[in-house]
Amino acid sequence: MRSRLAMILVAVLAATAALVATPTQSFAFACPPLSTLCGPGGLQTLATAEGLTIAAEVPVVAAAPVTQAASGFSLSTLGASTAGGLLGLTGWLAGDAVFGDEGADHLTGAGVAVDRRGWTPSNVLNDDPSWSLRLEIVSVTGASYTGPSTFTVTGNYQASAGARLGFGLLRACRSASGGTLPSAYFRNVPTIYFTGSGTFSFTSTCEGGLAWIKAPTSYGSTGTSISYYPPGSPNRTAPNPIVSEVATGTYIRTVQCQDSTGKIQSVSHGAILDASPGAVFPLPEVACPTGTSPVGFSSRWVPADGSASQVITPSTPYPDWALNIRRDFPDCAGGQCIVELFRSTSGTDVSCGYAATSCPDWYISPTRATDYTCRWGPYEVELHYCSIFRDPGFLLPNSFPGADGGSVYRAWPPLDLTTAVAQRAAGRIVARYGEGACAAVGEAVRSALAQVSIPDMVLVCRAQGLATGMDFALRSWPASGPGPLVDALVETADGDPITVLEPECNHLSSDGRCLDDEGIESEPEAQPDPAGSGVRPPPNCLDDTARQQLINSMRWEDHHMATHFGVWGERFQRIFDAYGLNGKTGAWNLHNMKHAGPHPWNYHNWVMQRVQAAHEYAQTFPTLEEQREAFLDEFEREIVDVVLQDPTVVRAAYWKCRDDYRWR
Repeated sequence: MRSRLAMILVAVLAATAALVATPTQSFAFACPPLSTLCGPGGLQTLATAEGLTIAAEVPVVAAAPVTQAASGFSLSTLGASTAGGLLGLTGWLAGDAVFGDEGADHLTGAGVAVDRRGWTPSNVLNDDPSWSLRLEIVSVTGASYTGPSTFTVTGNYQASAGARLGFGLLRACRSASGGTLPSAYFRNVPTIYFTGSGTFSFTSTCEGGLAWIKAPTSYGSTGTSISYYPPGSPNRTAPNPIVSEVATGTYIRTVQCQDSTGKIQSVSHGAILDASPGAVFPLPEVACPTGTSPVGFSSRWVPADGSASQVITPSTPYPDWALNIRRDFPDCAGGQCIVELFRSTSGTDVSCGYAATSCPDWYISPTRATDYTCRWGPYEVELHYCSIFRDPGFLLPNSFPGADGGSVYRAWPPLDLTTAVAQRAAGRIVARYGEGACAAVGEAVRSALAQVSIPDMVLVCRAQGLATGMDFALRSWPASGPGPLVDALVETADGDPITVLEPECNHLSSDGRCLDDEGIESEPEAQPDPAGSGVRPPPNCLDDTARQQLINSMRWEDHHMATHFGVWGERFQRIFDAYGLNGKTGAWNLHNMKHAGPHPWNYHNWVMQRVQAAHEYAQTFPTLEEQREAFLDEFEREIVDVVLQDPTVVRAAYWKCRDDYRWR
């Protein structure tokens, strides 16, 4: 899915844990509120444009000086959910913007010269807390010493407490004869008065070229002004800017802050970024002033080429629980509390240790609700807030970006198939069922997910192992997520013994009887190709990985493209008789390929449609010999070539996601 800005959205938290040993708080995690663990509500990770990751440190407290990494997560499609960083109790946390190997293709602003230099003596004005205003120039775009020049200056400002300023910059244009015209202010029109801290963007035009820009010193009592000289100016000492081939612009993060009277002010900070592959840019903290609390946040991308800005984080209110931390959990308002899981043993609560590693399977325990408690600092909180430890030894999210850009909390997120919990369950299944492990899991999955082709899943499982078999099942019906499959693993490992094993059966009755060969075979039906080619079957229900998993699990066997068995065989042979052909013995119909049978109604029906089309075409020729040759040519082109290209078309998994799927 794409947002209205055509941004493919990916939510990624890349957090590296820094270990600290303390004598008083061991075996647990401490963290910035709202970033990952702190506070009921848990993880607040926010999506960015494709190719851009926001990384931040997650401090943890551990008993042993060993390296541990916080686990990240990735969601490939999030609709209109966008965001850009990690949130804390006071605003945006500091972190790094990290671009992937391909950059961020969906950020606009490529092909423009962004000048971060040219300022004398620096790009910072009034870097002194006694001044009423501090300016940090982020970039200048469009400036030219010769010829018409429309330029934009962007930057960050910070006003002293209580100050309300309407500031501007001075610029001097060049005349047509090359002289310097009198200077003039340029600023927002109409004038915007600035308070607190935030970003600014001023634009002006010089018909004969820009001579210089200055930030005047009248906003403070002392200090040195800073001056900018554009490329081509004899006064410029910094190298000229280079036109960027990748998206370049200013990433602006904003937090809305409310004081005790209810008044709201915005605090923003802009950072110039270019989406160069592998580039890393620091993102400073954007915090509310003392005495105020955050009530909302947003972020946006302002392209350096002057095109329309892109929303990265829509304006989103802080969650209620976060706003109420100071009221409901006053001892944790400073972010010093830790989240820890405890197990009740003989009436005594015992810590489950570092990231709950002493309670490895607590999340799937049938007595979870009575045997475990979760604490945040001195407070006992609902047990589901410890779901961050559902794969003990790692930190996993329990709050996810929603369609509106906000955070959606999940009380009990499902376990992933790659977790150690799931892997231990798989080990218990092998120990319990031996060679029947794949068949046993298949029956549990059959009960949980009717959309999965159990014979195909078991085929993959037996050929490539339980982990690949479960991955195949997930890819067969990704909309289900991993939760039902992990539940099936746990049920197979620890539940009642599974006594009915029918791994080759597609449809099983409630009393354990295979129904595959029962009932009347459905009549052929017209099934036009959605692509309109009239040759290929509908798209494969399996993705490329699952398709290859299935192919790798199939054996090399001789396959009759048009079956000679049963009702379908009789129907095919009636057509073949018109050309003196035998579908059972003819080499034109029998091919050695990756294969497994039996085959679903949809495959036979598709072959019948192609056979009938070939038959109709062949009948347009005058002689039997010509008709036979035409029929065989069409049969090879429309059926043989297609099946050999993707042999999974003969299996139920190819078709099972379709509304018209049927076995008979």
